Amino acid sequence: MTQSILIIYFLSLVVFVNGGVPFEFFQFVEQWGPNVCNTGARVSPCHTPPQAKFTIHGLWPSNHSNAHLLCQSKTIYSKVISLEGQLNISWPDLKYGNNDKFWGHEWDTHGKCSDPPFSLFQYFQISLNLLRKFDLLTILKAAGLNPQTSQNLAIQNIMAPIQRTTKKYPGIRCNKNVKTGKSQLNEIVLCLEKDGATLIDCPTFVSNTCAKSFVW
Repeated sequence: MTQSILIIYFLSLVVFVNGGVPFEFFQFVEQWGPNVCNTGARVSPCHTPPQAKFTIHGLWPSNHSNAHLLCQSKTIYSKVISLEGQLNISWPDLKYGNNDKFWGHEWDTHGKCSDPPFSLFQYFQISLNLLRKFDLLTILKAAGLNPQTSQNLAIQNIMAPIQRTTKKYPGIRCNKNVKTGKSQLNEIVLCLEKDGATLIDCPTFVSNTCAKSFVW
């Protein structure tokens, strides 16, 4: 068995033993507050009425095969005190109002899979930087789009202005309004290289959860 074959075999064994593969890119997921709060078993499941803006849902290490990730970090979540004020505004727990628990969940479920190379602090700092850098609400309003329940949209209506601005294809996700039964814009996803800064086109599996026609 040649050396190269031995290396491939060893790497395959590591992946198998650990039950996952290393991450290859990030999904930066922003959610539209009002449409998080009018879906599900209850009409208003949110802790307090959310503002009409995009907030962070999470920064999710992913891979192009959409396979289970290998998460090596042993770092236990602890509150990032120096970022807490910014996180309370930009990354709130809309449903239950327990911001710290929400951040801990996102670190334990996703963030650990990016450590290494990113520390817990860097994970949250990168997320805040991305929200500031890519103002989706301003981008959509500049294209003549505003949140309203009466305007029927297609994925391209949301995707096109973001693609023109970022030069990359985003992911668009919807949920269902429990009162109207309509499909509605829920999340917009920007995809980035492993450096957490360089935008890439989102793979097709990131998107396509919206009906042919939906509202914002």
